[in-house]
Amino acid sequence: MARQVALLRGINVGRAKRVAMADLRTLVESLGYREVSTLLNSGNVVFTVRLHPRPRPGRALKKP
Repeated sequence: MARQVALLRGINVGRAKRVAMADLRTLVESLGYREVSTLLNSGNVVFTVRLHPRPRPGRALKKP
């Protein structure tokens, strides 16, 4: 297991693009990551990943 950090830009800046941190944690957990936590309302996420190869977290978090 390894700890990873996702630094998401443009989240909760001003009144536009507001994202609840609980929703962001749920999203990251639904992607299969563990021990997910967010830092303040910045959109930064810390999580644990398996050491087995898997898609890059950033690709899974991007909006289609």
